[in-house]
This record gives sequence, C-alpha cells and structure tokens, in this order.
Amino acid sequence: MQDDLEKWITSSLESRDVEPQPDIIAKRDLIAYEILPDLIDNMAKAAGAPSTSIINASRFKIFTPRRENAPSIAKAIRLIDRGLGELYIKVNGPHWLENKVEEATESGLIYLIVEDEALGELRGFVSFMHDLDNSLPVLYLYEIHVAEQFRNLQLGTQLLTLFHTVGDRIVRDWKSSIPLVATSLTVFSDNTRALSWYKKQGYEIADHSPKDRQLRNLTRKPQYYILIRWLVGAGE
Repeated sequence: MQDDLEKWITSSLESRDVEPQPDIIAKRDLIAYEILPDLIDNMAKAAGAPSTSIINASRFKIFTPRRENAPSIAKAIRLIDRGLGELYIKVNGPHWLENKVEEATESGLIYLIVEDEALGELRGFVSFMHDLDNSLPVLYLYEIHVAEQFRNLQLGTQLLTLFHTVGDRIVRDWKSSIPLVATSLTVFSDNTRALSWYKKQGYEIADHSPKDRQLRNLTRKPQYYILIRWLVGAGE
C-alpha cells in the first residue's frame, strides 16, 4: 500500500503529460543503463575493498523516474528531509516538499541508491542528469545524501567520486554522443560544511553563480551558489 508521499510522487509522474525529448531520454538511458552499470561492475570486481567501501555489504539500484520507482524516490526524499529539511524550510518555506517532489520526478534524472544488503535500508544516494547550465553541457548533481549512521565512513566521498567517474568516462568514450565539459551543482550558502567539502573535491564558484555582496559593514550572501568542476580532456 502506498503512503501519502508515494501517492504524491506517483501523481507527479502521471501528471507529466508532455513526452520528454527523445535526445534527453537517449542520453539518460545511455548513462543509466550502460555507462553507470559498467562502472559499478568494475568496482565490484576490485578485490580487497575496505570495509568502508560502498561495495561492502551493499546493493545498488539504478533507476529513472517511473511510476514503479515511486517507493524508491520516496525513500530518497525522506532521507533529504531528515538531513536538510530544516534548512529547506528556512530557505524555501514550509511548502518546499512540493517543489522537491516535482524536481525529483523530472524525466531526465538518474538515481543511484546504495542499500544495506541485509536490511534493505537506504545508506545513501545520488541523483543527477545531463543538462545545460548557462549554455554549458554538464552533468548536474541534483542530490547527494548519506544516512546519518553511515556518515564519516567516506560513503559520500565515494558516491561523489563515482559521479565524477561517470563524467570522466563520458569524456573519454562517449563525448560524440554526449557533449560534456563539467560537473555542476547547487549548494545552499548556509550549508558551509557542504560548501567546504565540495571545494576540497575540486569545485569552484561558477562565473554565473549568485555572488556575495559586500556592503559597508557586512557581507550579504545569496541563498545558494552554483559550483562547477571542469573535466579533464573535455575540450580536446
């Protein structure tokens, strides 16, 4: 039986009466069903993975926004709510979840979730899509979240590294089919811990991002920054 959030997600999926462009779906499916599974298979074949690896005692699920995946999307949104719900309310108001459901069901999205193999509990997930950001072809990271009990185990770093590896593989083997120059994301300016972490992973504030405004006695920050990480070899 579906709960209210799953029903809401299902309704959002069913209300999308405009078929996405075939080009968007072709790129999404190439990444979701060929490139990403191949990368995960390569990880699984690596011997001697440490206990903190996302391979250890984990199972993976790759999916796109479809009606049958509403329960998995609901799991992901609940994890967002537990981790950043208060910040979303602060920035976007009490109805932030409505916008999040609409965003989480966009046709071009790709989800990779990592579950505890024995219990089926969600350890963490990423969602992303190929998109244009200020006319630049990028892999846009919509979400990356880790359940509290799995934090400080490098799971987030490993998920982000896998996301970056998707970009590297596209540039190396598929750039004639999927133009790509960078990975990109949005981060709340108040989420200073995440901002610092992303910068350590090679991100910088994009030229087209909202910027701090220096006033006479204070610095006024925007609600969010757009960050970008350029891919090696993308311009070759």
